[in-house]
Amino acid sequence: MSWRVRTLAADAILNMTANGARSFIVFAAMAVVFGGLAFLELRQADDLLSFESDYRAAGGYVAIVAQQGGISAARCEQLNAVPGVVAAGGDRGKGQATFTMAPGVLYQQYGVTRDLPRVWDPAYVPAAPQNAATFLSGRALADELALRPGLLLARVGGPPARLTGVLDVNQRAPQAGRSLLEVIPPSGMVDECWVEFTPEAYPGGADMLAAAFATGDNDPTVRPFTAQDQFTRNPSKELASRPQRNGWIAGAALIVGVLLLTAWFRRADLGLYLALGTPRSLLTLMLAIETWLLALAAWAVGVLWALAIQRASGNALTWGGIHLAAVTSACAALSVVIVGPLLSSLVARGNIAALLKDR
Repeated sequence: MSWRVRTLAADAILNMTANGARSFIVFAAMAVVFGGLAFLELRQADDLLSFESDYRAAGGYVAIVAQQGGISAARCEQLNAVPGVVAAGGDRGKGQATFTMAPGVLYQQYGVTRDLPRVWDPAYVPAAPQNAATFLSGRALADELALRPGLLLARVGGPPARLTGVLDVNQRAPQAGRSLLEVIPPSGMVDECWVEFTPEAYPGGADMLAAAFATGDNDPTVRPFTAQDQFTRNPSKELASRPQRNGWIAGAALIVGVLLLTAWFRRADLGLYLALGTPRSLLTLMLAIETWLLALAAWAVGVLWALAIQRASGNALTWGGIHLAAVTSACAALSVVIVGPLLSSLVARGNIAALLKDR
């Protein structure tokens, strides 16, 4: 940092302290705008993010593909490599059977491809590599027979295999709660292909699936797991279309207007710097330093104020809501510190003598 830049930085701080009332007004305006944006994000994000989490957990972004004669298991598993697909897998009903350890107890059997458990139970993490010689169990069956991962199970008339996990399928596949799931290779045909998308990819997912499984005149049937109509809320769309998402533009414009007004009342002081030989670029830098210091302090105070009000009103603070509040208000602050000094320096354009007459 050159001596001239250091001098301007010192002058910027002296200007702020010498005219404390002006600095406080600018600081207060910034804090109110930044805090207001953060508070609006927190209030709406708290509801939307909570609903979005429940909506996703309930299978709101899951689609099911069926086709006369069955669905290709290999093609279904290949969807896991498609961008926007969270997980995809197929299931094949295998009727009823009984355990050698509990003869007479009937349960449902399903053959599932490797990645279907991640669709039926998003919280499930495989404890071991899955292959065709492993079993999974629904929660209801595991509770009934005291099953736990690691046990060797054998169906009557079949070889034993290790139980590698217990799935909580109550929300997405309750029909498989009292079932034994045999992991099958992705070959042959399955009854259905279950596909979970990211919220952004889900709107076009049905068309993609219809095209992926179309074979001649045998068009597949694609249905959403969660029935939707004109009254169904779409949290991802609501989050993307919230008014305050772009409200930072108006907030930044308001603060820049305040900075221009204060620069207008300071035009004689700015003219004096020019009369002493200060280049306009360094004058802009001095104004930028003032703006940066005020904006940084106002942003921190505004966001903390919004968090405190949100917490005091009895609403929980979530990382998702805090992230949205911080990003939206920071966009406004960043715009102010870039645009504000540039426009404020333009106030000092023109004849220096004319500027000095206002002293």
